[in-house]
Amino acid sequence: MFDFNFLDDKLFNNISVGNDVNINRAKYITMLYGALSNVLGNIFDYEDMENIDEIDLKRTFFYSFYVGYDEDYEKFVPLVPSGSKNIYNEYTNFVSAIGDIKKEFSVFDKFTPIGYGRSFFTVSDAFLCWDYARRLAEVLISIDNSIIASRILNVFVGSENQENELKLIFEKLNCGIPAHITSEFNKDDFKSLQLKEPQSAIYYYDVFRNVLNEFLTVSGLSSLTNPSKRERLINSEVESNLDIKSTILFDKYQNRKKFLDKINEVFGHDYKVKFNVNVGDDFEEILNGGEGNGQSFFNNPID
Repeated sequence: MFDFNFLDDKLFNNISVGNDVNINRAKYITMLYGALSNVLGNIFDYEDMENIDEIDLKRTFFYSFYVGYDEDYEKFVPLVPSGSKNIYNEYTNFVSAIGDIKKEFSVFDKFTPIGYGRSFFTVSDAFLCWDYARRLAEVLISIDNSIIASRILNVFVGSENQENELKLIFEKLNCGIPAHITSEFNKDDFKSLQLKEPQSAIYYYDVFRNVLNEFLTVSGLSSLTNPSKRERLINSEVESNLDIKSTILFDKYQNRKKFLDKINEVFGHDYKVKFNVNVGDDFEEILNGGEGNGQSFFNNPID
């Protein structure tokens, strides 16, 4: 997984971010991972539980495929499989993956309720966000390179004096300042190598949107982020499954509901799960680059 301390160490040691591709990559991954994980980690809201318990449950489902409820501490904990899996790649025994106490959980013990990220095993949401943040970061680096390369279409060969004067000229032109050429500068004394025109930045923005749309499909968010649909899902629609187009998303909802129902039945709680109907707006914030910037940073996802 990505080491976030790497970015802080580089930035706070005064290393140039603009001239170091590795630092830019780390910066973009950090920003995009934060944006994607905040949306994907908040698809569901929970009712009738303490705020800290709701945060723990969201984080546990985000980072771990298996989730348990610890009766002794009344806390939600991530689990790791224990023992062998069956022919369906299913595990029945687990161990808590947080703290020093390695409590055992079993699907056959009603006092150790176990929840699942999805019905079929897959990667965690955290890994999904990191992987797509990495892919999107590479696109942003290509955009940076394309913009820089668009200003450097020629390589000049000449004397040392001509090199110094050309460097001064381009520094001024880059800042929009009129450049003065001395009478000693003879354009016939040096050669110019024409470079290939770089790929347009617009092309990479299209790629960026396509990767985002792929993330929406794989994560199940596509059913909550339809830009042509103004109304959002409400709880009654969720229950009747009229507006849930994504099998992935509905599967997540069903698994969470069954998990909380087990806890409620055994321990007397009244926990509930519902869709966060604002998550579509949150994702559109990412696409639009936030409010108040005067223009759209990215267009809405393609239908």
